[in-house]
Amino acid sequence: LGFAEILKGKEKDKQKSKYISNIYDCGKTLLSLINDILDLSKVEAGKIKLTYSSVSLDSLFSELKTLFFNSATDKGLDLQVSLSQHLPEALIIDETRLRQVLVNLCGNAVKFTEKGFIHLQVECSFPEKTHSMVDLVIKVQDSGIGIPEDQQEKVFGAFEQMTKQNEEKFGGTGLGLAISKRLGDLMGGNLRVESKLTEGSIFIIDLPGVEVAATKSSKTQLDFLFDLSNIVFEPAKILIADDIEYNRELLQTFLEGYDFEILEAVDGVDALEKVKELQPDLILLDMKMPRMSGYEVSATLGKDSELNAIPIIAVTASALKDDEELISELCNGYLRKPVSQKDLIVEIMKHLSHQIQKVNASEEIEAVKKSLTSGECVKILESLISQKMPERISELGQSLRAGSGEVNDMFALAKDLEKLAASYPQSDFAAWVQDYHDAADNFDMQKSGEILLDFTDVMKVLKDAGG
Repeated sequence: LGFAEILKGKEKDKQKSKYISNIYDCGKTLLSLINDILDLSKVEAGKIKLTYSSVSLDSLFSELKTLFFNSATDKGLDLQVSLSQHLPEALIIDETRLRQVLVNLCGNAVKFTEKGFIHLQVECSFPEKTHSMVDLVIKVQDSGIGIPEDQQEKVFGAFEQMTKQNEEKFGGTGLGLAISKRLGDLMGGNLRVESKLTEGSIFIIDLPGVEVAATKSSKTQLDFLFDLSNIVFEPAKILIADDIEYNRELLQTFLEGYDFEILEAVDGVDALEKVKELQPDLILLDMKMPRMSGYEVSATLGKDSELNAIPIIAVTASALKDDEELISELCNGYLRKPVSQKDLIVEIMKHLSHQIQKVNASEEIEAVKKSLTSGECVKILESLISQKMPERISELGQSLRAGSGEVNDMFALAKDLEKLAASYPQSDFAAWVQDYHDAADNFDMQKSGEILLDFTDVMKVLKDAGG
């Protein structure tokens, strides 16, 4: 998967690129299946422990909307999210498991709905006058194919699917709902369904007695939305310790383009020697190696007063909860194989000094004047003003940069600007619009906002060029 991800970004031949994308997508599907089987077995063996933290449902549902916006829009579906106005700012809940259930339900809603809508809704009520606890009701409603009444309990069984379901069209393994049902039970709630054949379904999660958080969630929906090319690290030495050569090669390739000196160690003993001799700024440590495991390496370094300040990021294929808990005690970070480039960079950002470059569109803006006649500048300016684009662009730019912009508005503006730029395909105005469109396609809200805020300079150039 890692090398397929690298090839995807380097292959220019469209046919080969398509083959690579197919390999990558099939690999991700297989990985998802393996993870589902592991999750189901862990739930049934009682090996899953919930991890509670302060969570903003507003941010979580904004993330879900971002995640499923493209797939819903591609099918012409109206994706709606509505949260109760009485919903507390933050709740004490297992965010990872709740997200897993909601992703399963939303994914099914998109898959089994050909036209109409998908509606995500959160209702709440307070069983106590103190408002320290809240009863949540989360609904995922669709206008899809529906489920016959006699099969509504069956769909929650492991490896079960609706009878006569078109497997070629819909695929799936019948594990998603089984896992979601068990996770709902584990969280002290219940997952149920109300449905009529051909009239859609409503999957309902009842979560009674959820504790209201005293502090706000520090996590925002933008934690995972950025352009890797905008991250600039200060020079640093990174030691990659792994006994498998292609694992080291993969991580090293992911880190190309950054100002890192890469060191390599082939096992635990070699890693300790390299750390003592070269004193890297960060260690990427495989936990299962010959001669000395990553667990032993991290424990040894933790006892060394001269070396215990070096951050260690564990890189492991282990899916066992006990291993994760031990890793969290010994290491400063944790990445599960297969590692993606974005996950790797996000984790490294937590431990090494870096800056996020602002988008600098000044050269492109100045080029607008050279690529359009004065008459064309006037026409573009008039069209923008008649559609009230300047105000719309300024407001959306500010909200996107602040992390509060709506994904729907971001894409709607991209479409409207594209229509205008289509009349001037060779101009740098069209190139500016394309930059914004690319940022929106990558769900990079920060970059999209910065590009839009540069629009005031674009407007000034258009006015000057138009006389």
